[in-house]
Amino acid sequence: MNFGRLISFLEENSISPIGIGETEYLTKLKSLQTEKFNSEDTKILSHLIQHGTIVYLQWIYNDKQLLDFLSGEMPSGIFKDGQKLFSHNFLKQFQAFTSPFAERSMLVLPDDLNTSSRYYVSSFFPLLSSDSRLVVEDKLTRSFFDTFKYDLILAEETKLESELTEIILPYLSDESLGLVSNLSRGMYDKKLYFVDSLL
Repeated sequence: MNFGRLISFLEENSISPIGIGETEYLTKLKSLQTEKFNSEDTKILSHLIQHGTIVYLQWIYNDKQLLDFLSGEMPSGIFKDGQKLFSHNFLKQFQAFTSPFAERSMLVLPDDLNTSSRYYVSSFFPLLSSDSRLVVEDKLTRSFFDTFKYDLILAEETKLESELTEIILPYLSDESLGLVSNLSRGMYDKKLYFVDSLL
């Protein structure tokens, strides 16, 4: 689902998550005439009613970085969880709400992203449900690990220390190490492969 469309959907139906209570919000959602909606809007409405307590929308609206990312913008830095959402008691429920939007934002990214961009996106991985996270992590890191594997072959064949340093040094950057560090337990084999190969 597209979070930008969700925002438009709420605006078109005169529903603002700011300054409204939970009961009034749900009453407004449930009173909408669904026969005029297309399938995407019907899906959004169903998702909002099932998972979308007003609090989650308010959390997103209160964090420009999170709002922009879920709306499809490429992050320009790592996510700074100023609201401590990733350690909140309702994290699992929040993930159920954000996962379809975060997954869509991540799966449409091009394969040729640079390591910094991959690292920035990986800082949003906690928005994903555990099922979605493995799929997204695999897609987002596949070309990174393919290139790493190729560079390891080059490193083994090189005879000059300066060439070896040139090949390996990019993988010791904060971005590369951060990207691998942000992977979940489900990607433990790749994390271990990365660390063992560098040693």
